[in-house]
Amino acid sequence: MSGSYRIGQLFKGRLDSYTVAKKVRDTIWLAKDQTGSPAVIKFARGNDTVRNERDILKRFQGHSHFIGQLKDEVEVPASSDPAIVLEYLEDDLLSASKKRPLTGKEIKYVSKQVLRALDLLHSAGYVHTDLKLDNVLVNYKNHDHDSGMPKTLSDIHLADFGGTSHVNSQITKAGGNHWGARLANTQLSDGEYELQILIQQSKYFGPFPPKYVDLVRSDEIAMATIAYVLDTVESLTPFNMTTEREVSKADKEFICKIMKIDPRDRPTAKELLLDPWFEPGLELS
Repeated sequence: MSGSYRIGQLFKGRLDSYTVAKKVRDTIWLAKDQTGSPAVIKFARGNDTVRNERDILKRFQGHSHFIGQLKDEVEVPASSDPAIVLEYLEDDLLSASKKRPLTGKEIKYVSKQVLRALDLLHSAGYVHTDLKLDNVLVNYKNHDHDSGMPKTLSDIHLADFGGTSHVNSQITKAGGNHWGARLANTQLSDGEYELQILIQQSKYFGPFPPKYVDLVRSDEIAMATIAYVLDTVESLTPFNMTTEREVSKADKEFICKIMKIDPRDRPTAKELLLDPWFEPGLELS
C-alpha cells in the first residue's frame, strides 16, 4: 500500500463505511460515516502502536466514560495493517487551553476525569506512558455565540493508547526508571526531550533525594543522567516557595504531591481521587 489517502476516499468498516474528509496528521484523518456523523480514522502504516491501541481499547471498551471509544475497524486495500475508527471529539486540551485560560473549576474537573481513566488502567496493571495535554480530548457545550468562542468544557476523554503497556512488559521495564502507576513518571533514557523535562523537574521540585540513587544504581546511563542534571541545574527555584498570590495554597499542595522526584513518594491515581483538593460533587454547569 502506498500509504497515501485522499479526501473523498471511501473505506469499508465492519460496522459502517467512512468517507475521508480532512487530514489531521500524516496517519490520522477525519471522516464521516454513512449518516454524516464525524469519526476519526487512524492508519497504522507499518506501525505496531495502532494495533496495540486497538487491543487496549477493546479490553476497556464500555468500562469507562473517560477513555476514548473504538467505533470500528476499516479495511485498507493492499495492507495487512489495521486501521481503527475512533470516536470524534471537538478538540484537545492543549488547543482548548490556548483559546482561553481554563478556570480553576475546569482544571479540577479535567484532572478528575483523567485520573479516573488512569485509575482504570492502573487497576488492570496498565500504564499509559504518554500523558500530555494533546492526548486529552474534549467536547464543548454552551457556546458563546457573540464571541464565537467555546464557553464550557463537557466530555473529557483520555486518548492515544498506542504506547500503553502492562507494567510487567519489557517496554515498561526498559530504561533506567521503570514506568509504574505513580503519577508523572519519566524514564531517564528516553532522549533529549525527556532529559529537559527531568532538568526542569529537578530545578523546580528538586533536588534529587539521596535514596533516589537506590532506584538506578545498577544503570550506568541513568547514573550518568543524574550527574548531568546535577551539573546542569545551577540553582533551584523551589515551587513550594511560591506565594499565595501566585498559586493558592491548596493548588500548590496538590501539585507538590504529584511532582515528587522519587516516584515511590508519589500518590497513585486512586489516592489522588480521594484528595480533598477535589470538591464533592464537582461538575461543570
